[in-house]
Amino acid sequence: MAVTIDISGFTSKMDDVMDRLAEIPDYVEDYIESAVIPTLEAEAASQRNVRTGTYAGTWEVESDDDSVSVTTDAYYWPYLEYGTSRGIQPKAVVGVAVDQIKTELPNYIIQALDLSGL
Repeated sequence: MAVTIDISGFTSKMDDVMDRLAEIPDYVEDYIESAVIPTLEAEAASQRNVRTGTYAGTWEVESDDDSVSVTTDAYYWPYLEYGTSRGIQPKAVVGVAVDQIKTELPNYIIQALDLSGL
């Protein structure tokens, strides 16, 4: 006697899950644009005496198939972030955003995936 188990429904659901997982880079990019960039802009503007707005206003998201990057036209951001030996005191802006990503991104992705309806 043989017992046959139909797994076609399971296979179909797995395909749906895989399709949703493939969208994770898009979710990460959306999160960075909607939550992290505004934080960077606000923190950068509040941390320094703003003259040109380059540091506060040029944060952008760049992405490809394997990564999402945050960039700025302010080439001098590491000096502001970490300070210098010439007296510029460090004031974390990127560090604040990194902490935000660590705490919020996992939950954002879980909610965006919404696997409960599968």
